[in-house]
Amino acid sequence: MYDLRPHSLRKYFRTQLTALGVPVDYVEFWMGHKISTYHDIEVKGIEFLRNIYTTSGFGIRPKAKVEIYDVIEEMLRAKGYLVDKDLLMRAVSKPHRTVVTADMVEEDRKTMLRDAFMEMLREEFQKSAEVSKR
Repeated sequence: MYDLRPHSLRKYFRTQLTALGVPVDYVEFWMGHKISTYHDIEVKGIEFLRNIYTTSGFGIRPKAKVEIYDVIEEMLRAKGYLVDKDLLMRAVSKPHRTVVTADMVEEDRKTMLRDAFMEMLREEFQKSAEVSKR
């Protein structure tokens, strides 16, 4: 078993913030290290530094795993696609189903999202091909 020590927490803090894209100088400042840019960072003020820390998304709780279909759904919504309406239309168009399980609903959702995403990509590629021909 690994022994948890204060140094381990400091190393975790440094590694995670650096991996999240926070500039190394800010991380070193927060850790209390005297570096050549210490006074330059200190002058920026505590609110500026708090904002950087907050926007980094650093935390010790595990982040919820995002499923690829959720990302696709957000992309489709951003393009104006009505995901909920299409799911409802698919459900109504298949009245022969008398038993619907959660797995069936989820599989229909994934199929619909996959088809809509592929159609969106086709349209985008066609638009870019038309623009490049001009």
